[in-house]
Amino acid sequence: MTAVASLPAARSPGFFEALAPGGRRALFVLGLIAVCLLFAFPVFWLVLTSLRPGYPVYYVHRGTDFTLDNFHDVLSQEIVLKALWNSFAISTLATVLSLGVTVTPRERMVASVEMAKLFHSALSTISWVITSCKLSSVKSVPRCT
Repeated sequence: MTAVASLPAARSPGFFEALAPGGRRALFVLGLIAVCLLFAFPVFWLVLTSLRPGYPVYYVHRGTDFTLDNFHDVLSQEIVLKALWNSFAISTLATVLSLGVTVTPRERMVASVEMAKLFHSALSTISWVITSCKLSSVKSVPRCT
């Protein structure tokens, strides 16, 4: 066997090695832009559709009519405002309680885990009461449906 036959065959450079010095970075930036557009386009389309009046929503050529009437119609409903308030109150309470549990000294770690279980069950109960019960006008007695 000769010395030439024992050498491994020369590998051709791969795709990334064959690029120009700035090619890897340019390819990365182009890929990053493509992924961002891929994820941002549906959000853009939702916002654009929400700003259009009802009639051009179902057509491909949608025109340039923009209005905030859709937001006004939705936000003027009392049930939507109550749902937004409930979401805000529960998420704020959950955040404050979880921060209170996690920002404790190391010695009280076991107690904080038990407190977290208690807070979780309390939040679940509060959430259920808020979403399934309505306050009646007589003596503010909860009436569950």
